[in-house]
Amino acid sequence: MAVKIFQSKSLTKNTLTELNGLLGELKTPPFKPLTQNEWRKILDQKDVKLFIAREGKVAGMAMLRWHWLSGGKAGTVEDVVVSLKYQRRGYGSELMRAIIKFAKKENFAYIDLTSHPDRVAANKLYKKFGWKKRVTNSYRKLVT
Repeated sequence: MAVKIFQSKSLTKNTLTELNGLLGELKTPPFKPLTQNEWRKILDQKDVKLFIAREGKVAGMAMLRWHWLSGGKAGTVEDVVVSLKYQRRGYGSELMRAIIKFAKKENFAYIDLTSHPDRVAANKLYKKFGWKKRVTNSYRKLVT
């Protein structure tokens, strides 16, 4: 069965369960499954697109969010994950192609993403698609 990449603004209960399973595979602490209401809050934002790779079931996902800055429309790719069961089939590449195509069509100035150094295959994929490693410090403050 071939993979289909599509943008989604609505989720069935099964899709929600499958997406939460994917996010769990990222192993990004602190992880807890998102409720339907939490997914709705994400998808209802006008500046967020959820890209899904589906082969019968959800095989992978990536989110793109954007905002305007002095340099133009800036995008950030978040939560890129292809299920272990579906890796090495080109689904990550298909997700990146869909995101880049959307960003070009919408006249983004640039797209950022971050990836943990341990995610060797993912980092290789991003470089293949033209992302350049930036020399910067990345900081995060958890607000709890």
